[in-house]
Amino acid sequence: MPSGYDFIGWDPRGIGKTTPLMQCFETMKEETTYLNKRAPDPEVKAEKEVYYEAVRKVDRENKEMAERCEAVVGREGRFIGTTTVVRDLEFLASLIGGKDSKINFFGWSYGTLVGAYLTAMYPSRIGHVVLDGVVDALNWVNNPQHEVARISFADSDKTFYAFLNACITAGPSRCALATGNSTVASITKEVDNLLDRTLHHPLVVQTEEGEALVYPAMIKNYIFLQLYRPVELWTGFAEALLDALNGDGTRIYLNRHIDIEKNETKPGDTLMSSSAVMCSDAPPYPTNLTSSDLVPMLAEEQIYQSKHTSKYVAGLIVPACAHWGNMRQPDRFTGPFYVPTSHPILLIGNTADPITAMKNAKAFSDRLGTKHSRFIHHDGFGHLSSAMPSLCTMKAIQSYFMESILPPNDLFCKPDFELFNNGEKSSKIRLSAMSVKDRELLDAGAELGRSLSGAEAWAGVVEIGSQL
Repeated sequence: MPSGYDFIGWDPRGIGKTTPLMQCFETMKEETTYLNKRAPDPEVKAEKEVYYEAVRKVDRENKEMAERCEAVVGREGRFIGTTTVVRDLEFLASLIGGKDSKINFFGWSYGTLVGAYLTAMYPSRIGHVVLDGVVDALNWVNNPQHEVARISFADSDKTFYAFLNACITAGPSRCALATGNSTVASITKEVDNLLDRTLHHPLVVQTEEGEALVYPAMIKNYIFLQLYRPVELWTGFAEALLDALNGDGTRIYLNRHIDIEKNETKPGDTLMSSSAVMCSDAPPYPTNLTSSDLVPMLAEEQIYQSKHTSKYVAGLIVPACAHWGNMRQPDRFTGPFYVPTSHPILLIGNTADPITAMKNAKAFSDRLGTKHSRFIHHDGFGHLSSAMPSLCTMKAIQSYFMESILPPNDLFCKPDFELFNNGEKSSKIRLSAMSVKDRELLDAGAELGRSLSGAEAWAGVVEIGSQL
């Protein structure tokens, strides 16, 4: 971004370095030791009784973790949630820019939820707001947490199929999964057979500690996380998946395995802050809910999602929110959302995003109308437009912030990075036609994507403008 803005980032409450710190373990050694002892993720395709028992074990551990966190954080845990975060944001902006100053905000992923709350709670304070990788705010605040994934995972399988199609297009010389006669259907069948086979015959991996087993849930967890960053991850993703198809689960195991921290003085992190925020924002569960009521409800919802939402991602997460009752915001904001703001906002959605479907951004924009918003269709895959940067998208964002120029609604932007190309940009012929400034802007988009990798779930920046 050219001169004219001061960039201010902050850690929302409970996250990073901001109190009340959701640090449920004193040391990382204690934390990683605990995580290694947790029950494995439930196998949604297992026999019903087996699956129910697996969900029951994870739910029991969720309860223990919630109680542990509550004992550490205490009643201050009630103020970890998006409502409080946005009030902090407004207070921060007022301190710096003045009581009636406009708030400029760039939010990614969970940051788009902060943006949705911000535009709804303080519509007259809105300056320039860009939301990229949009979370459905109505789904977030109105549905019980165990049902939220029905919308969150809506394009997960679409992204996986985009990976397979891109692999086939790249060909055998660039993608390990591709062969001369590969199709999306043929590779999908192989992966489905792998998931079915490993349910009762897991892949055996030799480690320094002895034998380790790779079950379907670990494979699906691996698949899901690789879908986030196509440019950086998909070449290795294809290689690891081919290894697994050939009976070697080493790469997948090493990627998902948590090493026990040896440094006994390294403090624990804020691992559970995401659960704290999600549970505090969501509607509460009945206080008289028993385990015999809760476990079937959770299990049946996961089975439903695996059949109707995503067969490669759904069914892996057993939410803990039923046990988070004593650490909930006393005044949870529930809307109305999508209200007209003092300045039009910009929404961006990818063609296929594994965790924030494009339809969320499109619906947000449609509800506001073109008078109060614009929508950019970023024709890329992965999580956020920065996963496959586009000069078209970057220019639209820059013009919006620096010159208040709104792009045409439904602007269609193609990425300038090829897949299975070792992170290289598109053809040299296309790059040679770009100006130095355009190349720098595209490189900045790529660097943004790399910096967000691993942190994008909680990303957001306040921009205090000295112009516009």
